[in-house]
Amino acid sequence: MAHIKREVFIQKPPQAVYAIARDPHRWADWFANLSGPEQLEGDGSVGTVGHYTYKMAGVPFSVKVTVLEDVSAPEGCRWRGKVEGALTAEQTFSYMPEGDGTRLVVEVDYAVPGGGLGKLADKLVVERFNEQSADQTLQALKELCEGA
Repeated sequence: MAHIKREVFIQKPPQAVYAIARDPHRWADWFANLSGPEQLEGDGSVGTVGHYTYKMAGVPFSVKVTVLEDVSAPEGCRWRGKVEGALTAEQTFSYMPEGDGTRLVVEVDYAVPGGGLGKLADKLVVERFNEQSADQTLQALKELCEGA
């Protein structure tokens, strides 16, 4: 599995950022290349399942997102979800207090199908695309939260 880790500082408290970020109706507002939901069962808590469309290099793929962890506490918040579809991934978003804002760290572990050819494609194309997508996602969430 490949691993990506990115982070951003958001000038809002963790609870405020998390309230926006955990709402599955709003994921496509800030998650780069995501649209939908086409179907949604749940409110963002553990067990929520959403069906979305994710575009990679302009090609749309159906993905299913299942919420595995949803923790909101004074010392910080944490969300973990499983993505299934053309790519399989597990994403963890950690929202930690820092000064008067939030340090958001996202970690993504993902697999690309296709054996050796898939691994080569991952190194050449997919990894770079996923890193850029993670950066765009964090920037969009930062702008959404700081503008709210």
